[in-house]
Formats: sequence, C-alpha cells, structure tokens
Amino acid sequence: MLDQVGLEIIGLVVCGIVALVFGGIVVLSQPRLAAARYFFLATIGISGWSLGISAFLSHTDGESALSFVQGYYISAALIAVSMLSVAITVADGLRYRYTLYVAWLLFLALITAIVAWPELMFNEVMIGIPNTVDLNGIGYLAYSVYFLALFLLTVLILVGRSKLAKRIAARNQLKWILYAYGPAGLFGALFNLLLPAWGNYELIWAGPLSVMIFVPFAYFAIARHGLFDLRGAAVRTVAYAMTLTVLVFIYYVLGYVISELVVRSGLIGATASSPVNVALALALAFMFQPIKHFFDQLTNRAFYRGEYDQETFARQFGRIISYGTDLRLLLKEVSSHIATNLKADRVFFYITDRGVLGSVGARKTRIPADDIAALADYYQQHHVLPEVMIVDSVSSKQVFRILQSHQSYMVLPLILHSQTLGYLFIGEHRGRGYSPRDIKAVESMANELAIAVQNSISVEEVRDLNETLQVRIDEATKELRQSNRQLQRLDEAKDEFISMASHQLRTPLTSIKGYLDMVLQGDLGKVNETQRTVLSEAFLSSERMVSLINDFLNVSRLQTGKFIVERRDSDIVEALDELIQMLGVVAKQHDITFKQKIDRDLPAVAVDIDKLRQVMLNMIDNAIFYSPPGSSVAISLQKEGRKIAFSVTDSGIGVPQSEQAGLFGKFFRASNARKKRPDGTGVGLFLAKRVILAHDGEIIFDSKEGKGSTFGFRIPV
Repeated sequence: MLDQVGLEIIGLVVCGIVALVFGGIVVLSQPRLAAARYFFLATIGISGWSLGISAFLSHTDGESALSFVQGYYISAALIAVSMLSVAITVADGLRYRYTLYVAWLLFLALITAIVAWPELMFNEVMIGIPNTVDLNGIGYLAYSVYFLALFLLTVLILVGRSKLAKRIAARNQLKWILYAYGPAGLFGALFNLLLPAWGNYELIWAGPLSVMIFVPFAYFAIARHGLFDLRGAAVRTVAYAMTLTVLVFIYYVLGYVISELVVRSGLIGATASSPVNVALALALAFMFQPIKHFFDQLTNRAFYRGEYDQETFARQFGRIISYGTDLRLLLKEVSSHIATNLKADRVFFYITDRGVLGSVGARKTRIPADDIAALADYYQQHHVLPEVMIVDSVSSKQVFRILQSHQSYMVLPLILHSQTLGYLFIGEHRGRGYSPRDIKAVESMANELAIAVQNSISVEEVRDLNETLQVRIDEATKELRQSNRQLQRLDEAKDEFISMASHQLRTPLTSIKGYLDMVLQGDLGKVNETQRTVLSEAFLSSERMVSLINDFLNVSRLQTGKFIVERRDSDIVEALDELIQMLGVVAKQHDITFKQKIDRDLPAVAVDIDKLRQVMLNMIDNAIFYSPPGSSVAISLQKEGRKIAFSVTDSGIGVPQSEQAGLFGKFFRASNARKKRPDGTGVGLFLAKRVILAHDGEIIFDSKEGKGSTFGFRIPV
C-alpha cells in the first residue's frame, strides 16, 4: 500500500510541476496579455491542487494535513475562477466584465471562509492509510455549487462565443480551450468533488491527473491556433541554452588546454591559475553577445521557417521611409509592407486633418473625429509609447466597440514631440493570430514612422505653399501685364496728345512770334523804348514757349521711335551767340551776369543744330533761374582734342547727392528744384541726354547741393 501511495504522490508532484512550468512559459511569452495572466493563475491553481493533495496524503500530522486540505480546496476554486476569466477575456471581456467581478468577489469570500472558519467545510481530518477528511455537508454543498456554477458558466461562454466569433482563429481557440477544460474539469470534479461528497475520499489523488488531459489540449490551442505565443519563449529558451552550452564547452576546452600545455609544462606557476580564470571569464563575457546573436539567428530560422525575418522586415521598412516623401505613396507602401509580412487582413492610417490614407484591404474611407478623440484619451490613460493598443486588452467598452467597428485588432499612435500626427490601424491576422514578435515589430516602427510621416507632411506643406505661391505669382504677373498694357496705352495716348497739342500750339505761337518781331522791327510803326522792352519780353516768352513745345515734340518722337538727328555743317559759336543775346534779357531781369569763354575759331561741325541749340538753351535757362540774384553764370565753348566741349556753371541751389542718379530721367525734377521753380516740366535734361548720345557725345555734369552745378556736353568734331 505504501508503494502505491508513493506512486500517487510522485504522480501528483509531476502534474503540479508540469502545470506550473507550462503556465510560466505562457505568461513569460506574453506578460501584458490579460488572458495569459489569467491562464497562469489557473496553472498555479492546478499546481497548488496537485501538490496540496500530495502533501496531504504524505503527512501524518493532523494540523498540518488540515492546512494542506484548505490549500488544495482554495487552489481548486482558483482554477474555476481563473478559467472563467480566461474564457471571458478571450471571448469578449467587456460583455461579461460584471460577471467576472462577481466571480472574483465570491472567490475572495470563499477563501476567507475556508481560512477563517474551516469547520464550515471540514468536520475532521483523519490520519490513516490513506488520509481522509470528514466533510461538513452544508459548507461543502455551498463550495460544490460555487465550483460547478463557475465551471458550467465557463463551458457555456466557450460554446456560445465559439459559434459567434467572426474570426476562424478565434473560433478555433475557444473550441480548443473547451476541449482542454471541459473533460479535465469533469474528471477533476468527479474524483475531487462528487466522490468525496458521497464519502469516497480514497480516489482523491486521481483528480489532478486530469492535468494530463488539460495540458495537451491547451498546448494545441496555444501552439496550433495562436492563443498565446509559446514559440517566442521557446526560441529564447533554446537560444540561451545553446549559448550557455557553447560557453561552458569553450571554458572547459580552454581551461584544459591551458592546464595541460601551460601550467603542467611549467611555463607559468600554479599561483597564476586565478588570473588565467579571470582572463577566461573576460573572454567568455566578450564572446557572449556574438554567440547569442548567432543562436538567435539559428533558432529564428528553425522556429519561424516560412515567416518574415525581423532584420529583413526592418531593413525593407527603413528603405521605404528613407526614399518616400509623398505622404500618400509612403503610407500606401508601409501599409502594404505590414499587411504582407504580418498577414494582416487590412491596414490603414488615419492622419490628423487629412483623414484615412494608405488603405490596404480596407474599404472604410472615414473615421469620425469622436472616435479618434476617444482612442487618444484611452491611450493617454492606459499606455505609453511605443505600446500598441490591442483590442483583446482594452478595458473601455466604448474603445472596444470603436476598434470592432473599424475591424481593427491593434492601433499604434504616431506621436512626435508630444504631437499626435495620426494612427496606424491593423486588422485581424489572416491565420493564427498575432504573436508578441509581430507586436514588437509594429512597436519598433513607431518612432521612425512618426518622423517619416512628419517629414512627408512638411514636404507636402512646402509643395502646397510653392504651388500656392506660383498661382499667386502667375495671377500677379497677369495683373501686372494687364496693368502694363493699360499703362502703355495710356502712355501712347499721352504721347499722341502731347504731339497733337504741341503741333496745334506751335502754329499760333509762330504767328504770335512773327507779329511781335514785325512790331519790334518797326514794320507797323515807330516803337518807343518802354514798348520795346515789353514787346521784347513777350517775344522772348514766345520763343521759350516754342522751345518748350519743341521739347515735348522731341520727347514724343523719342517714345514713338520717330526721333531723328538731321546732321549738317553748322556753326555752333554763332548759335550760342544768338542764345546768349536772346537770354541776356532774362539774365538782366534776374540780376545775373554772363561770363563767357568762347573759342571763336571753332570749325563748323556736322550736327543737328536745332536740337543742339535747344540743349544749350535749356542748360543756360536752368542756370539763370536756379542762381541767386547778383551771381554770375559761366558759359564755356572750347575745343578739347577732337571734341567740342560746352558747359554752363552756376552758383545756384545744386542737386542733392541722393537724387543725382535719376536727374536725367523723363519728367524727373529734384526736390529743391520743384520748390524753386514749380512750373518746370522735367523734360529738358532728359531730352538733352538723348540728343547728345545721338551725336555720339557725352554729358558733363557735376553738382554740390547749395553750391552750384555744371552742365554741358562733349561731342566729336
């Protein structure tokens, strides 16, 4: 009999250890997944149940045995509430959350009752072969109702939700959890709940053996249908184990070689063995990472054969975001990359102020702003970057429904410098479901993807700004061209008016000038001195008016391209003498004296004498009007080499330095000149420069404000 009890205890211990290791692997593979944590609690309960019964059967002390009885009944209750939690979390955590709260509250109440008042369930613990327990009928009935109610509720949820689940993977997961827990739960309830109630406590050791039913089916649900990712934990375990094995092998090989070839040969003393060990330890420390990397690659190829390589995935992603600046094309390529490698049925982006972009496999083209605001609030409260928001782990009913409505399994916010640029939505897996490896791959993209999106948005904004500016420039250019054409028409109309008016004015002025000349010559009778003075002034004014009209006519001809220089041999000295004589009256009126320096031996030159006379007239006339009374005006006409130089120098108001550059422009007048002589036209100097340039000459100009000016020209002989 003792041998049989020993075998029973060994079997129970093995079952407890297997369950605990199995649950530990599951929770280590996905520690953030609620279902994984509940599953680990269930395996803790199974382990406590098995080990508690084994301890109870092996103890001979009644008080200690009671403690183990309390332990394995509490562990069995933990199994029931934990598996209900697994079922609810996998099926629809939000739909049954209040049921879950009630179940855990009842569990806490049950623990309290069993620990504080054990007599409510156990009348007496009897030590013997085997040990047994006399149960309290009422308390044990309440415990049985609690366990069976949770068990049946778990089974009903698994059956019902497996029929309603939209994803094939989800349906298979729920079915295989049912296959694992249903028979194992019935087996355990038979031997540890019903038979003890009927007074048969001798087969209590058989209940935990249901672990041998539970573990294979649960493993199949996990490994085959992707309930949890055991491969990740297996890959890491194998990689570390192989790394440590190789390091130990290297250590012993090197240690043996050093011991045999160095120490024993007497090359170094035995006292030097400690430094040698330190050196070996340092060498192994440096070798750890390369060897670990090698085995990581090896185990990845072995365990993830046919799936994407993480390094290749990251490299291709980096290439996409490095060369993409067009936002829509970038997001489309990223979505396609994720959908292809992660086997997602849909991938799309929501970009702030731009809406849904880069859709692959998704028909939805709009996400309400309220949904985005709810996702943002929930993420801020429950997550930190770069965590993804997974539908199975969402505790908000509103957010859960939002994700379901958009058929999204996970969401990754794109946040850069505390600014939310948008969200990456990834749909359901087309097969087994997403592994932690997949989730890690998505999370690793967060920062680089946000930077790429921000860069693309910036480029797009610059491009839009350039297009807007170009449109505005084109519109402004069009308006300027229209304005320019209108100004040209107005200028042409003005030139036409000036030409017409000048011709119309010159005819009567010529008649007036002729009649005045006849009167002055005495053709119409004797003229006294007073009359002659007045008539001479009138004649001079008419002469100046004719000169002004000629200026306007010449400006008009310049504008219309009809300005012609008619050269003929002319005596410039004679023309200048006539001007000095004519302007002498005006100079006398302004109390100005002329100082002449004229070379009388100048030869005749081929010039347009009428236009040149007009230039000299304007320059002398300006000098008279802008000079102060009592001053003099110096008039010079000399030969300089092969050129004739004419100049007029006054001591008048001068030209401000800042305005000298525009002095020879059409209609330009210096500010002090406008104050001194408001009736000026600003065409004299403009026309003078054009006439001199037409004679292949050059303008002479020098001026200092308040001290006077020199105007003149040089023309070739």
